Amino acid sequence: MKAVLADHGQTLFYIPGRVVHHAAQTYRGEAKTDAKDASIIADQARVRRDLEAVRVPDDVTEPS
Repeated sequence: MKAVLADHGQTLFYIPGRVVHHAAQTYRGEAKTDAKDASIIADQARVRRDLEAVRVPDDVTEPS
């Protein structure tokens, strides 16, 4: 998945699970679902400026 995003010029950010867990407490609804988690992750990626970009190794530096 990382390679697909990199090939399309997309930046991949790392969001720790604890960030998602704490942010989930501020969203409506009690149920924990994949759709709710995806929404939280998308919101966090959109508004936070302190996330680290994931470096995708290229073919030259990646070990075989």
